[in-house]
Amino acid sequence: MKKDIEAGIVTDEDVLELFELIRIKDFHLGTVQSKDNRGQTNGEAKWHNIVIGGVKHIQFNIVDEKELLDARVHPENHEDLMVRVA
Repeated sequence: MKKDIEAGIVTDEDVLELFELIRIKDFHLGTVQSKDNRGQTNGEAKWHNIVIGGVKHIQFNIVDEKELLDARVHPENHEDLMVRVA
């Protein structure tokens, strides 16, 4: 669904309707982006409407894929990086 939202196939209204139907009150979105895209909203502004729809928590995780791969090889260089799997 995330790719459909980013591609514009699913509208903000569709997402809000889905959230209302299943009564989601907690939402986490993890993204991996290149540093080139980090300055762009990349669709994240749409999530403002989700907050209006009743979601009480949104978490964005934006990490460069190269940084994650380097952290596997050289964890001592990435002491401030925390990876959680839920």
